Amino acid sequence: MVLPTIFKIREQVALNFLWIGWPGIIPETVAEKEQIERLLAAQKCRPIWLEKHELEDMILFQEQFLRPLFHNFKGTNERDIDDLVVSLWRNYNEVNEKFVDAYLALEYECKMIWVHDIQLLMTP
Repeated sequence: MVLPTIFKIREQVALNFLWIGWPGIIPETVAEKEQIERLLAAQKCRPIWLEKHELEDMILFQEQFLRPLFHNFKGTNERDIDDLVVSLWRNYNEVNEKFVDAYLALEYECKMIWVHDIQLLMTP
């Protein structure tokens, strides 16, 4: 697993980084969201909050379109690109924009940005 390794390296060589990402939960209350943000901030992590529909649409787009495209080439034709795929594509881009906005809002200079996996292809 990548993340525990990065945290170990950070401790050993004084690597200064900020992890930005979806924390794997959709808080049910504002208090829960604030508590999660405080706990993550202590670990130099900043959450990107996604709505349930954003997460579901992004996963659906990845599973139905991106994964086949990258792993065993899925040819596209006009039957493959329907209104649902266009809607999922728009959502995929909007989620990627949340990550870009979070990076642009940082108040310090980063020497390296690591974008991990196909979920964030549009982020760079």
